[in-house]
Amino acid sequence: MRFGVIGVGRWGQNHVRALKELGLLYGVFDANRERMEQISRAFDVKAFESLEDEELKRLDAAVIAVPATLHYDIAVSLINKGLNLLIEKPAATSKKQVLEISTLAKKAGVKVGVGYIERFNPAFLRVRQCVKRPIRASFYRISPSANIGDVGVVFDLMIHDINLSNYLFGRPGVAYRNTTTDGGAHETSAEAILNYGTVTSYIAASWRAPGKMRRILIYGDEEIVDADLINKKVICQTSSSTQVFDEKPRDQLRDELEAFARYIRGEAEFPNIDEAIVDVEVAERVLKG
Repeated sequence: MRFGVIGVGRWGQNHVRALKELGLLYGVFDANRERMEQISRAFDVKAFESLEDEELKRLDAAVIAVPATLHYDIAVSLINKGLNLLIEKPAATSKKQVLEISTLAKKAGVKVGVGYIERFNPAFLRVRQCVKRPIRASFYRISPSANIGDVGVVFDLMIHDINLSNYLFGRPGVAYRNTTTDGGAHETSAEAILNYGTVTSYIAASWRAPGKMRRILIYGDEEIVDADLINKKVICQTSSSTQVFDEKPRDQLRDELEAFARYIRGEAEFPNIDEAIVDVEVAERVLKG
């Protein structure tokens, strides 16, 4: 199987490294030609001349790791070339765009996954095992600053936990939302309450903090589940026992890419474009009210 990586900036280079280790990397493309050629030489792979390069047709799949506002146009172009895609989150910046990507992919007979890397976090996998009858959940994703400039904290950070919450509990209504912009072009903090009927989920994300936090707290009639996604520690408590799990860290990106390759072959499930339709719809409602 042959993969290409479109966009070899900070995060795209991680995809390049992992795909090279897996023996799946064929070539790279980046609008910054100097950076693209540097990565091409370093990993001994092809540098595509453009997104119209005929060599792209030799690929089975491509990873799109460009700024989020470019996801839609590049996804459409590559789907029309018959490529399976792994699009970094968010899949696109509007529900309309995600719906169009999904429709085009189905017509073309290709698969489109979304890079929700936290779905491969061993601590989150343990959370899934521990949760039985939840009634309340809280998700916290906080960082000291932004690494991007094209979108705000909702599409950068909160989208991860919107996906995790939807994956655990279903399709929500947005009962409450609040964002803070601090005078800039994009929001820097956001919070939302999602209603799933029998479960209520609170999600908070911010770029304004002295350190990082990735935390999930879920409770219900039969359990309390407290997970630190950074340190991979999960506490699962019931009325009769308390278990503490220190999960072994894994290369989550490599796990994600291996799973995506199996997804293309029809051998595994994977976070996909249809999930992203709901996730982006929720994100838009948080932003627009």
